[in-house]
Amino acid sequence: MTNEDHFAGNLEHWQSGQSEGLKRLASGLYLNDFNQDLHFRELFEALGVGIGVWDCNDVYLHVNSRFCEITGYAHSQIVGRSAYEFLFPHKDVQVLKRMTARRMAGHTDEYALEMIRKDGIRIWSWLVATPLRNKQGKIIGSLAAVSDITEQKRNRDVLNALIEGTSTVTAERYFQSLAQHLARALGMKYAFVGTVLQEDPALMKIMASWVSAEFGGYETFVIADTASEFILTEGPLVINQAACDRFPRDRWLLEHAIESYIGCPIIDSSGSVLGVMSVLHDRSIFELESCLGIMNVFAARAGAELERLRSEDRRMLLETELAQSQKLEAIGQLAAGIAHDLNNSLGAAIGHLELLRSDPTMSGDDKNRSLKAALTGCEQASSLADQLLNFSRQGRYQPSKVNLPDVIDEVIALLEPGIDKGIRITRELSLPKLQIEADPLQLRQSLSNLLLNAAQSIDQEGQIVVKLETQRVSETKQFNEAASPGMFAVIHVRDTGRGIAPEHQKRIFEPFFTTRSTSGGNGLGLPSVYGVMQRHRGWISVSSALQGGTVFSLYFPLCSVEPADSTDAQSSQLEFDEKVVLVVDDEASLVKLAEKFLGLSGIKAVGFSNPLSALEWYVDNFRTVGLILLDMKMPGLNGEQCFQQFMSINPRSKIAVLSGYLGNQEADRLMDQGAIRILQKPLKYKQLVDWIKHCFNSESS
Repeated sequence: MTNEDHFAGNLEHWQSGQSEGLKRLASGLYLNDFNQDLHFRELFEALGVGIGVWDCNDVYLHVNSRFCEITGYAHSQIVGRSAYEFLFPHKDVQVLKRMTARRMAGHTDEYALEMIRKDGIRIWSWLVATPLRNKQGKIIGSLAAVSDITEQKRNRDVLNALIEGTSTVTAERYFQSLAQHLARALGMKYAFVGTVLQEDPALMKIMASWVSAEFGGYETFVIADTASEFILTEGPLVINQAACDRFPRDRWLLEHAIESYIGCPIIDSSGSVLGVMSVLHDRSIFELESCLGIMNVFAARAGAELERLRSEDRRMLLETELAQSQKLEAIGQLAAGIAHDLNNSLGAAIGHLELLRSDPTMSGDDKNRSLKAALTGCEQASSLADQLLNFSRQGRYQPSKVNLPDVIDEVIALLEPGIDKGIRITRELSLPKLQIEADPLQLRQSLSNLLLNAAQSIDQEGQIVVKLETQRVSETKQFNEAASPGMFAVIHVRDTGRGIAPEHQKRIFEPFFTTRSTSGGNGLGLPSVYGVMQRHRGWISVSSALQGGTVFSLYFPLCSVEPADSTDAQSSQLEFDEKVVLVVDDEASLVKLAEKFLGLSGIKAVGFSNPLSALEWYVDNFRTVGLILLDMKMPGLNGEQCFQQFMSINPRSKIAVLSGYLGNQEADRLMDQGAIRILQKPLKYKQLVDWIKHCFNSESS
C-alpha cells in the first residue's frame, strides 16, 4: 500500500470522527519523514481544519494554513514557539502541562479552550490532540486538530440564556422576557416583538420592547415604509451598519440613529406571518448573520405562543358571544313569562272593573265579588313584581330578629288548608327557639314557595317534612361569596314527590324555567328563593332523584339574640311634632290616591307631584310635618337629592322612602343619612295606614 492510499483511508475515517481519524493519521506519520513526504503536506492542507504538530515540550514543529487563519499568525511566526507562550498565556501552565502529560502517557483527549488570536481577540477552539510516535512506537510529540467554535459557543450560550430567561413564563410576560433576553444575549441595545393587528393589517402593535436596559412602551405604528414591512414581505433582514439610511422613512430608526439591525418574521403553524421580532443597536456590529439562526428559533417559539394567545382570545370571544346569546335568550324568556303572568293577573282585574262600569244593575254581593277579584289580580301582579325584584336583588332587604320555629308554624298554618288532603305536612322542630336575622316577608315567601313546590310535585298522596336543625359549615365561598364560616340554621323541606331529573337540577334556579305545564307555575319561585338566600348571606341547595323525592335546604347564618319586633322598635323612636304627612311622588295619580286613603283614615295629608314645589312648601311648613313619604325615582331632582334638601331644611325630618326597585347599597346609604324606613312599591295602603297610625299613637303615648 502506498502512502497516498494509506492517507486516503485515513481521510475517510477523519470525516466520521476527528478523534479516531486523528489517531489513524498519526499512526502513519513519522516526524523525520514529514518534510520529505509531499503526501503528508497535501493531506494536512486538504483536511479543512487547523492541524498542528509539536514535540514533547509543546513546541510547534508544523502547522497548516487553516491553523494560521484561525490564530492570525503566519507559519513562520508559529513554528519553533511554545503554545504556552502566545496562544494560551492566560491559561494556568500547570493545567496545560497536565494535558500534555496525558498525551505523553498515550491518551487522546478533546478540549474546548479559549485562545488568544494575534489581533488580541479571544476565540473558542475545539482541540483534539493525540500522541505522535516514531517507528519504534515511542511517543515523541503530539498531533492536534483545531476548529474555531466561537460562533457555535456564542450561539449556544445565547440559546441557553434565552431558554433560561423565557422557559418559565407565558402569554404577554413571555414576549417581555424574550425581548429583554434577546437584547442582552446578543449584545444589542434595543429589541422588540410586534404583531400585525388583526382588525387593521396596516398597523403593528408592539407587544414587548427592551429599550436601553428597561422595558419600553406598547405603541402602535403604521407598517408602511418601515423595516418591519420589509421583513413581513421579504423575510429575515440583517444590516450591519447604516440601517437608518436603508429605511429613511422609518421614524423609529431615525430617532434612535440605528446602525445595526437584525429581524425575522414571526410565523404560525400554517405559515401565516403574524408579526416581527427584531434586535437593534445604534453602533455598527458585524457578523450579525451568525445570530440569525437563534432569532429564527425564537421567532418560531414566539409564533407558537402568539398563535396560542390568539386562539385563547378567539375562544374567550366565542364564550362571550355565547353568554350574550344565552343572556338575550333568557331576557326573551323572562319577558315572555312576565307578559304571560301579568296579562293573566291584569286581565282578571281589568275584566271585573269593566264589568262594574258597564253593568249598573249589578247587585251588592256581585259588586263585592268583582272588586275582590280585581284586587286579587292586582295583588298577583304586585307579587310577581316582588318575586322579580327578589331574584334581581333589587327588592328592599329589611332584616330583623326572627324565631324560625314560629315562622315555620305560621307558613304551614297559612298554606295547609289549601293543600290536597292526601298530602301530610309534618314538622321536625326539635328546637323551640332558633333565631336568625332575616327579612320576615322574604323568609315567609321563600318557605311558602318551597312548600307549594313540594305539594305540586306529589301526585295524590304523599308527605312533606319540614325539619329544622343547626350545622357548622367551615367552607362557604363555594355557595355564597358573602357567606362566612360558622353556625347555620338549616331548614330542610323534604317531599315524596316525583323528583327532579339530573339535567333539570342545573337549571331550576334560572328565571322562568319550569318543567310543569303553563298553568302549573311561572318559573320564578326558585329563582326568587335563590336571590333571597344570597341576600341573607346564605344559600339554597337541592338533592333529588327521579321518583325518589326532593330535599331543598335553606342555610341561614345563626343569630343568638332574642327575636324582636323591628317595626315597633323603630317606630317607637319616632318623635312627630305634628300629625301631617307630606307625600312627594312624580305620579300625580298616586299622590291623590295616597291623600285619599290617608284622609279616609283621619290622617291629614299634603301631596306634590313636583319635588321642587314640595321643597318650597316645606320651607314654610316643616314645623307642621310629622312624616314625609318620598319617592326615590323622579325626573329632574331625584329622590336622593330631594332627600338631602329636606334634611338640610330640617335635620330632624322623618322621611320614609318609597321605591319599586331600590338597590341595597342605595337604600343603606339613605338609612345612614337618616331615613326611618324603606317602603316597597306598589304600596299596600291598608298596611301603610296601619303603620302611620301606629307611629302616631306611639308618639302620642
